[in-house]
Amino acid sequence: WEKYLIREFIKVFVLFILSFYLLYIIIDYSTKAKSFINQGFQLNDIGLYYLCHFSKRASILIPFGLLIATVKTLIQLNKNHELVALYIMGIPKKRLLYPFLLNLVANFFQFS
Repeated sequence: WEKYLIREFIKVFVLFILSFYLLYIIIDYSTKAKSFINQGFQLNDIGLYYLCHFSKRASILIPFGLLIATVKTLIQLNKNHELVALYIMGIPKKRLLYPFLLNLVANFFQFS
């Protein structure tokens, strides 16, 4: 069951990070398109620019993505009555939330 929770969490996290960074790229490119064209950048140069630029935006996206993924995963589990099934199996609430401690640890190291 822990692998299932982690898999669901990672799916939501990766989807969030990719979608919001793609949205950022679209908005940023629309403001810098003329500059890129005037300087003669190729498509692979622009892609490399945004790939390298991800590290600057990761400090904002990762903690927010972890928070959204945690909330979304818990809501999804509750909606499908999977939390109730896990409680009935005798898994304590503290142990059930153990996989989500990754969120707390990752956010702590992100901001320190």
